[in-house]
Amino acid sequence: MLHWTRTLSPSIVSQSLNAQSSQEDPSSKTPKQLHDTLYYAGIETLFSVEGLRQPLDTLLDALSRVCTDHHGLSLLPCPFAARLCAVNRHRTTLFPSSSGSASPALAIRETVRADAMEGACAGQVCNSNDVSVVTLAIDVLDVLVRVECELIGSETRKLLGAIVSLVRPLSVRTADAIQRLLSDLLEYHTKTRTVHMYILTLLTALSSLSLPESVSSQSLPIPPHDVMFSPLRTHLSLLTRALRTALTPVQSRELGPAVLEELTRVWKAYTAERGQSRRGGKRRKTDEGEEIPTKGHDDDDGTLRSKCHSLAVGFAYVARVSGAVLASLPPYAYVPDTQNQGVPWDEVGKLGWDIAWECMRHGRGESQEVAPQREDESKRKRRKKWQRERERQGPDMQGSDDVASAALRCLYDVRARLIRVASSPMPVTLGPSDVLGSDEIEELLGVVGDEGTSAELVLEIVRTLFAQVSQTRGSQQAQAGVITKTSIDVLIRHFSPQSRWCGSSAALTRENLGVALLYVLADRWIGVIDAAAPEEVLQRFICLLLTIRLELPFGTTNELHGQLGSHHDISPRDILLLVLRNAQFWELPNMRGAFLSFALKQTSLLSSSCFLPGSTGTNGLDKLELLRASEVYTLLMYVPPKYFTRASRMELVKRAVGGDVAICSVLQVISGGGTADRSDREHLGKGKDMVDSPQKSDAGYEMDMDEEDDSGVRMLRELCVHHLTVFRAFLYRMGQFTNALDCTTSRAYVEHLLQSPSKLAMSPDALTKETLNLVSFHLFTLLRAQNSEASAAVASILSSLVAAQPFPDTLSQGLWQHVLTRSVVFRLIECLREHHSPGSLATVVVSALRTLYGSFTPILVPAGGQSRTSGALALSDHVEARSYALSFGQWLGIDITGSVAPIGIKLATGVMRSPLRSPSLPVGTDRATMCPRVLALLFEELRCFPNISDSAYLETIAALYSIHGTEMEVRDALDMQVTKATAELSVDSFAHLLSVIGEGIEDPWLPVGQCKSLIHLSTILLHDTPQGPLEVVQVFVTRCLDAFNDQPHLYGGSMELKEHYLELIAKHCSDRPAAVRSADLGSIWSLLCKILSGSTDHATATSFATFHCIVSIAGSLVRMRRDIVIHTLPHLAFVLHRLLLIIRRMRPQLGAKQSKLVAGTLPSWISPSQPLGIAESRALSRLLTALTVKTVPHTHTTQHTAIAAETQKAESLAKPFAKHVGHVLLAYIDSMNNPLCILTPDIRREVEPGLFSLCEMLGEYNRGALMVSALDSGGKTLMKSLWREYEKQRYVGKG
Repeated sequence: MLHWTRTLSPSIVSQSLNAQSSQEDPSSKTPKQLHDTLYYAGIETLFSVEGLRQPLDTLLDALSRVCTDHHGLSLLPCPFAARLCAVNRHRTTLFPSSSGSASPALAIRETVRADAMEGACAGQVCNSNDVSVVTLAIDVLDVLVRVECELIGSETRKLLGAIVSLVRPLSVRTADAIQRLLSDLLEYHTKTRTVHMYILTLLTALSSLSLPESVSSQSLPIPPHDVMFSPLRTHLSLLTRALRTALTPVQSRELGPAVLEELTRVWKAYTAERGQSRRGGKRRKTDEGEEIPTKGHDDDDGTLRSKCHSLAVGFAYVARVSGAVLASLPPYAYVPDTQNQGVPWDEVGKLGWDIAWECMRHGRGESQEVAPQREDESKRKRRKKWQRERERQGPDMQGSDDVASAALRCLYDVRARLIRVASSPMPVTLGPSDVLGSDEIEELLGVVGDEGTSAELVLEIVRTLFAQVSQTRGSQQAQAGVITKTSIDVLIRHFSPQSRWCGSSAALTRENLGVALLYVLADRWIGVIDAAAPEEVLQRFICLLLTIRLELPFGTTNELHGQLGSHHDISPRDILLLVLRNAQFWELPNMRGAFLSFALKQTSLLSSSCFLPGSTGTNGLDKLELLRASEVYTLLMYVPPKYFTRASRMELVKRAVGGDVAICSVLQVISGGGTADRSDREHLGKGKDMVDSPQKSDAGYEMDMDEEDDSGVRMLRELCVHHLTVFRAFLYRMGQFTNALDCTTSRAYVEHLLQSPSKLAMSPDALTKETLNLVSFHLFTLLRAQNSEASAAVASILSSLVAAQPFPDTLSQGLWQHVLTRSVVFRLIECLREHHSPGSLATVVVSALRTLYGSFTPILVPAGGQSRTSGALALSDHVEARSYALSFGQWLGIDITGSVAPIGIKLATGVMRSPLRSPSLPVGTDRATMCPRVLALLFEELRCFPNISDSAYLETIAALYSIHGTEMEVRDALDMQVTKATAELSVDSFAHLLSVIGEGIEDPWLPVGQCKSLIHLSTILLHDTPQGPLEVVQVFVTRCLDAFNDQPHLYGGSMELKEHYLELIAKHCSDRPAAVRSADLGSIWSLLCKILSGSTDHATATSFATFHCIVSIAGSLVRMRRDIVIHTLPHLAFVLHRLLLIIRRMRPQLGAKQSKLVAGTLPSWISPSQPLGIAESRALSRLLTALTVKTVPHTHTTQHTAIAAETQKAESLAKPFAKHVGHVLLAYIDSMNNPLCILTPDIRREVEPGLFSLCEMLGEYNRGALMVSALDSGGKTLMKSLWREYEKQRYVGKG
């Protein structure tokens, strides 16, 4: 072997020389052939069966002697790859199934497993810094589990114990590796039906948690444990799911007692170790009064307490998993029978409460029960003494609280599945021990009120007590009120708006206990609080909840400090949003009443403001008080309008108007950049000195009220604009709900909206949107009123719009008031065109509208009487205004052909030119805004000017869309304009536009991007057609289908182009199925066959949209045009055959030739490395199922649609398609029978309903003929297996 490697090495090195010499002398091939012969001969000799059975060290030693330089190292990949191929080729000979422990492969795996176990166990050491070694060891064990789980079987308990004992916090890589390993272990036991054994092994491993002896209890991390750490928490949810599906009835009955037995064993071990730890911690006083350890009980290093702490943590783990397991067992597991006693609910409750009471009373003195509700001075002193003793003893006493909280949580999990329904007459509990008496409840409330109790235990006791309250009856309401009052008191005492909680019990402290309690009560027990809490307690709870700020303070971020898992932390704001978005909260009458009372009380300050003439609107209002009152409306935006009472709604609307006026007054003063005089500031501030002292609102933010400071003015302005937006959004929402207005009040308020704040130079989008909605709502409601008072109000509002001069000679961005006025006029014109005619309105309103039209004169006829396409007129705002002016004039019936010249084509030409060659387009113009407005102007001029050339305008429209439709940020706006204008086009104009688009699609020299834009434009036009162009649509679709089939640049184009025209066909077939003609069907099937045909060139990424479009086309035709599909069933069968073939995927690790063979059967738009997935299989299954669904064809008939549906019989394609089903099923059988391809179990599961539909159509006789004529032995086996599955689910009419 050494001689061969020495001979082979120079041969490999000389290959580069041979390649070079062969270029000079093509006939020089002998050296290369000689070296190839030597190489293959050496490979066959070295890696024969006998050579492979030799130890691997022999090969490695030989290679190490010759591979001493760069050329030698280049040799290694070749022999290693050859050895791997030889091992794979002779694997049955080398690794027989009967080899047992003597197999070299098993020996190697055993060595790897031992090394990986050693690396994983090394992670228990607290001072180990090499986390990557632990992660890699876990990955190796995971691979072994997937390959052969029996290798880990005997070490599963040790492995799980090592994982649990890993020092935290865990890195993301380590946590992911643990999660994968646990999931693979569970998957193996689920398949082998041994989940119950895995659970018991897991509990044993959790109970054996131990810390290194070198770690004392004083150095333990605080908090001591985390039973909800990420890997175990996720694994617990998977475990409960497996319990519901993989347990047999016998295993279910046996698992419950085994889990309780393990929990009892861990509890007894903890109590024994706790007693020994207490004896080791005894101390005595010296003559000098100092306390020293008793002789023989010295535990200064904390070793005993560390062991006790380990057992407490182990019990917490076991209790958490046991609760989840017991809660997931089926109900019959708790019902005793003659063969198996099961585990009654009473035993679970008795064990849990025994543990909880023992730990709570042990931690506070075995002879003293905690009852702080009625304790005298001596008892209080003894309790404080025991608190000091607990603080001195440290983790030992803390462990008792941890064990108690774990036991209560276990009971809560088990009890959760037994909580009674509302109709149940009796409460459901875990036996007599779970029914708490008044003394026990009082004792638990005392533990809750004890400041020395751990935060986790407080949370679990509150959760348990509220579960008890949910089971109470009428005679126990007083007791429920005490529980609720005590819990709310603890919540308020420990609540802080700045605190956060990550959701883990280990992260609970006294600082975030309030947030945790609020989250638990708001998420689970909000209904119990509504029913049981006294009125004053309910008011305190609502007040606490609603004083949380929904907006973050300006200049701050939502970063968390000193918390675990900050990216998942729960903040008070999150809890408030959870409550406000909870439908149950608004259905609770007491909660809703308390909420509205709080809102009315907090906003009472705003009732003094009004918008009547002569009123300042801010008398006696301090800015800080105004902002506090305004914040309530942010909360009111979450209230469904129907839950306001009529009185509260009217009052809150009145106050919102007052708040609007007050905020506008503040903005009026500060909009000048702090230039207001001192009297205005004193008036706004009620004479307070607001310059030097920052003030803090109750909502929790600080704001510098120094108006001479730019930052303070800017912050105040931002707050005022935000609250003004909320006020107007609330008023618009309430107006839509009531749909009623007072004409006089509405007129005055709309004039206020149009005039204020007049000095605001910025244009906030949210404020503009809400103000525009509110003004439009008032104006449109008054237009619908049809009475003299409403008409007068509308005329007054229109006069205000005209006075604002929305369209001066030179438009500019200007103040926000001008922008708002123009937007209101545009919205009014749209409403008039859609819902009104001049004859339906009062004369005074029409006269005011004509006056408003006169304000468009600077837009339509510029100075000098000539139209210009440069300068100000070419601005985007002028183009938009001109479009609306033309539409408004036509609605009023004004003839504008003699006074206004069309300029749309000139503008469009300038927009379509390159920016470097377009002098008519101003520098910096936003094309995303300009292009849609120019397109709208083209459509308006086409509609309003009868003497212009329609063909020129239509060609310009198509050209403009094809050029700028390629830009995604412009396309949506262009689509909106096309949708609006298409319905108003004449049939001739619509036909000509489609003809222009068809010519562009057929043009082979048109760029691909513009061709895609034209196809997309066709899709929009066919979706929103004018009345009566059926023949035009059918001719255009036929023309497009012919182009798609005949033009090579279309059917052989890019993947994106195929997606566009397939989407066009799919939407046409689904939106207008009656327009599909039988002549088009052949073109559709031909196109689909071309797209589904195999190809040697493939895209780098699979186009899933193409597959869904093909399925959509076929499905629409099958469901809605059965009358014409029935004549082309062979084509349909071929398409379904190809669809079934392409859902298969290539086997991994195929050779180059084999991969090429499989890839050649796939279409060009499918990448072999990215096969079709579950969603595509599900869509194909729905298509196959649709073949058996009875439908009525959608056709154009002279009769009424309902009459036509009655006369036509609903049928399916099952009977006529039966003779073609065999060809479709052959695709599935070939895919399953092909050794180079696979159909994954998930894909087979999804496509199975469709295959069953095919079997239903096939029938027994055709199945036999198919098996005889077209299937080999493997195909017959697959067909029989599929038919058995079909027979299992087939309905036979017996139930």
